[in-house]
Amino acid sequence: PILPALAVRLRSIAKILWIPWALQGAFGFVWVETPVLWRLGGMVLAIPFAAGIGLALSQLRSRWAKIALLVLLFVANSAQYTFASFYGRFIRSGELSLMASNSASELARSVSLYFSPLALLASFAVVSAYAALTIRPPANGRRKRWVTLGLLTALGWSIALNGTEEYLPTSSPEMAFLQAQWRATASWIHRRVHGGWVRNAAPRPDHEPAPFDIIYLVGESLRADRFPGGSYSREVTPYLHSLGLPHVTYGNVTSHGDCTGRSVPYLMVSPVMPFFRTLYTQPTLFDYAKNSGFRTSFIYSNENEWLEFKGRNIDILEQHVEFTSGMEEWNYRSDHSMLASIARSANAPGRQFLVVETYTSHWPYGERYEGCAGCRIYRPDNVGRPVPFASAYRTQIINSYDNALIYFDQFVEKLVASLKKPTLIVLTSDHAESLGERGMWGHCSGQPEQFSVPLMFIATDKSVAEAAGFAALSGNIATPISHTNIFPTLLNYLGYAPSLTGYRYGADLVHVGTRSEEHTSELQSHSF
Repeated sequence: PILPALAVRLRSIAKILWIPWALQGAFGFVWVETPVLWRLGGMVLAIPFAAGIGLALSQLRSRWAKIALLVLLFVANSAQYTFASFYGRFIRSGELSLMASNSASELARSVSLYFSPLALLASFAVVSAYAALTIRPPANGRRKRWVTLGLLTALGWSIALNGTEEYLPTSSPEMAFLQAQWRATASWIHRRVHGGWVRNAAPRPDHEPAPFDIIYLVGESLRADRFPGGSYSREVTPYLHSLGLPHVTYGNVTSHGDCTGRSVPYLMVSPVMPFFRTLYTQPTLFDYAKNSGFRTSFIYSNENEWLEFKGRNIDILEQHVEFTSGMEEWNYRSDHSMLASIARSANAPGRQFLVVETYTSHWPYGERYEGCAGCRIYRPDNVGRPVPFASAYRTQIINSYDNALIYFDQFVEKLVASLKKPTLIVLTSDHAESLGERGMWGHCSGQPEQFSVPLMFIATDKSVAEAAGFAALSGNIATPISHTNIFPTLLNYLGYAPSLTGYRYGADLVHVGTRSEEHTSELQSHSF
């Protein structure tokens, strides 16, 4: 019978199996800052996975097969520990999705910026302990069945715990790695079949749209403290700080997420459970604007393909990369290169609704303003000599980030100067950025500073400010708000009362102080 035989084999490897299992548990305590009970629970739940890997290794006949499996374990461990060194958690499927959308050269440059000797040493220690299981040959020749059983046990256990990937596998990087791969594969399958879902048409507007054009400007990794209302010592956005146009600035704004892939789609399709379905079925801002008589444009220099919300109601689509003809064929190698396209769309006859997504402040920051000689105010920076995220380079990293903000500030100034028609600009960011706080860098790791984003309403003249209700908007500038409140505010300008659309949206920015509701702060990657 297989169960008694399995018990015998597991007992034979248990004497050594506890070593990699205990090592991973210890490393999980060092790398992943989760509550103690979750970490201990992860250690217990990782036992079947570790046993399956150990069983497979102990039964493999081929030396090369053993080496291949050990290399896979090393890659999984080192990738997870390195990622956790900078972001405080293991890799999730959202990161795999973003990596898949990058060109090979961009991915290689990004990977070269990350290096953690301690992560490599920890991975080597774990794999060496696993390798000890392969020293003794198996007692009999029935290897294939035991190898298959061991690998299926490991894979099946990782899939079985798939819904709890964020917390439980902290002591087993391989299990977390396989779960992320499984989620990414399911997400890929979903994206290929979601075309069968039909996006609901936007209803007819119930009142006259506002008498101005709208530009929804979504920045990349912009921290609120660098913008008007913030307390940063350097004035890296001088144009916005001394803005002579009518404007309203909010001082306490929470983003939808800590990662572009989680935040931007929900700026275009307001989040309603279940997230994975409503992204593809609810009307987008483009749908509402098009149905209300606006010509719609989406111009962006970010890297994503945005299958979640791009559709037939975008009249003008000009994107960073031509995805259909090759990942290396870039339309916009800088944010400033979008300005001519923006001006062309914004100044066209008729009502215009534009979404503009920038890439200015994405890591590595020095590459974003490389062609702007007047932006290199703070030095040393990282132009021409990229450095890894590390405390030793924090001065260069912060200088580069601040220089990138100067570049963005100049971009906004030139964009405003190019407008020839009454226009409202709504400026926010997909998320913010960690710059060494508690050893954390970049974004996508759920750190509190990654959710604090700017929000400004800028009118090209007083008539736009009056029509946009700046006096009413100003009443809530100190009220805690979130991205959730922007969508219904824009709907009002497009000619819709959010409560009459048939969908449940949050309060707009005029009424947010009078309604009691729970604001969405972080949307996890519910991609399938």
